[in-house]
Amino acid sequence: MTYIDIEIVLLAALLHDIGKFWQGAGANGSHDELSSRFIHDYVPERWHGAAGIVGLHHNPDV
Repeated sequence: MTYIDIEIVLLAALLHDIGKFWQGAGANGSHDELSSRFIHDYVPERWHGAAGIVGLHHNPDV
């Protein structure tokens, strides 16, 4: 695992439920989808891999 991979996993762990705040503010969508969108909108591109992890964190098949 490279340093950037570790950063992505750590960022995903920190932000995996950030979408719950958007839901509380009235945003539509599941919190995992909103968390993924937050990463794409507000996190530098080099860490966008975290969005995939966050978007699937409630998927038992992954």
